[in-house]
Formats: sequence, structure tokens, C-alpha cells
Amino acid sequence: MNIEKVNKTILRGDYERLHTSYTGNGKFTNTKLRAREFDLKKVDKYMKLAGWDKRGPDGIRLKKGQRMSIELLTGYSHHRDRITVVKEEAKKAGIELVLKEMDGATAFKSTLEKQHTAVWQGWSTSIIPGFWQGYHSDNAHKPQTNNISNTDNKKIDSLIMKYRNTFNWNTKQSLSRDILRAI
Repeated sequence: MNIEKVNKTILRGDYERLHTSYTGNGKFTNTKLRAREFDLKKVDKYMKLAGWDKRGPDGIRLKKGQRMSIELLTGYSHHRDRITVVKEEAKKAGIELVLKEMDGATAFKSTLEKQHTAVWQGWSTSIIPGFWQGYHSDNAHKPQTNNISNTDNKKIDSLIMKYRNTFNWNTKQSLSRDILRAI
């Protein structure tokens, strides 16, 4: 997603993109991680490797007759201008984003019920990251949990449990950076 274009055009440079969900958490933040840049050459390379090597007459990628179409759920009608830019930029990559707009409460409920493909939504965090609710497999593939991405990875689970069970501040901070890298 071309978030930088949104920041430069719609938001007039007043915002900056965070690189992780836990940017700004001091030594808990993995400052070596960078958000993926919008790079059409990389998109083309990886989409072709995944079999999305053809394009339909409208430029949307095809694989075995299926369109690369992703429903994007949001409860932020006031972000429609931002999402429009993201949608138009995604088309350049051959990806169709279909906006599914709901009122905020309904969109949030739908997200927690795992009735989404992708979500345009903001989450808050605490000063000390809590990873279990958002990324542990105990919370994947079932409704009413904060693991909205259905992350289900044994390596991440192991790191999260070490993180939860340590009382050593330096170890906890190091594990936080490792968890962010794994995510």
C-alpha cells in the first residue's frame, strides 16, 4: 500500500508512517525494522512467483481465472479520501481493493469476529507491549480475540511465552525486538 503517497498528498506531510505496531516504545521497539515501501517492481516479481502473472483488461492480476481482489473493511468513513489513494495505487500493482465501509462499531465487531480479509483500522498500545492477545496462536482462528490477522506461528508463540514469563527488564526488551522481527 502506498502509504507515503497518502501522507504526501491527502495529509500534506503532517503524518509519518510508523515502521511497526510498537514504534515509540523505547527499548521495546526494534528500530532496525522498516515498513515495506511501495515498490511496483518487487510487487511484480513476487506476484509472478506466486502465479499472478496475467492481467485482465482492467489491469487487475489473474490466476487461474481468479482476480486479485481484496475486500478492505473500514469503519472510518472520514478516511475515504486516504483509502481512495491507496485503492488507485494498488491498481498499478494489479490489485483490486474493494472497500467495505461500515459504521465504526459494526466494523470493529466484524473485525473481532474475523469477518474480514483486510482491515483499515487503528489500534492503540501500551507503553510495554502485550503480544499474547494480538499474535499468539491461542487467539487465532476464533472470534472475539485481538489476533485479527490470525497469526498462528509456533516460533512467535514460543517467543511470546518467554516474554510473558520473564521479569528481567533487559531480557523482556530484547524478546520484544525479536518478536517484532518475527511478526
